[in-house]
Amino acid sequence: MGLKHLDLTEMAGLTRPWVGPQRSLLQAISQVAPWLPALDAAHAHVVEAQPATDTELANEVAAIVAEEQVVDVRHDNLARFVSLMIEAEQCRCRAAQPPLVERDALCAQALKQLLPDGLLIVNALFVAEAGSAERTRALVASNAWLKDLLSSIPVADGTTLLSVVAAWFAQNERLGQLEQQRAAIEARMASVPQLPRAQIVAARNEWLKVVNMVLSILEMVTGHEQAIEELRAPVLRTADVAAKRYTRPESETPAPETSSAPAAPAVAPVAPAAPVAPGMPGAKPFVS
Repeated sequence: MGLKHLDLTEMAGLTRPWVGPQRSLLQAISQVAPWLPALDAAHAHVVEAQPATDTELANEVAAIVAEEQVVDVRHDNLARFVSLMIEAEQCRCRAAQPPLVERDALCAQALKQLLPDGLLIVNALFVAEAGSAERTRALVASNAWLKDLLSSIPVADGTTLLSVVAAWFAQNERLGQLEQQRAAIEARMASVPQLPRAQIVAARNEWLKVVNMVLSILEMVTGHEQAIEELRAPVLRTADVAAKRYTRPESETPAPETSSAPAAPAVAPVAPAAPVAPGMPGAKPFVS
């Protein structure tokens, strides 16, 4: 039986029904009933020994991440819109008779100023996107020619590209605020105290002792077949899954040696490395 391979969360989850809705089933089995106080204590101790987390703080982080995803979609689409509109204006300038060479050059300069790395900004970390807002907002505020150019490019809703750029800045800044909130909450979560290791080990051993005893009794008891199956089946099934996590599959077991000569090492073909998604906070999948 793989009870020893269960983690604390699994332990607590398995005995929660025993001390809760299934308690009456255990109470009705006279051989098990005397063990109920010990079961209550063992369950309480593994619940206490689980890795400390603050559910409320975790929910706050989840809500921030969800909002970040929504804001980031707006940010990326606004950035693309700004780039495409300026490029479209360049095309119009080049198609004019005669070509509007000076305005075309201003558009090229605007693109370089607003999006120095082009649309790679849509693949940047949230904090980087937020940081770019400060630079670009100051840039527009301090360059009258840039503000005039953006104000002269109309968009379909009756406003100008300048208002779209302002909305883009707002999404940048919101991402920065959300990242700051997230970092502060995660720092608080990291400071939640944990129980001493000795106490955690004691809780595990106590739970294993009591649950093994209850399972052994249930295996020997006659009668109450339906109740016993309801009590034992989830525990045994989960323990079996846990045991397999620590058991090497038969296919991986080395074959017995048939010769004293050393075997030549197997050489596996080299396969292209699969792309790895960024794992740091605020990272997102690369979009071309």
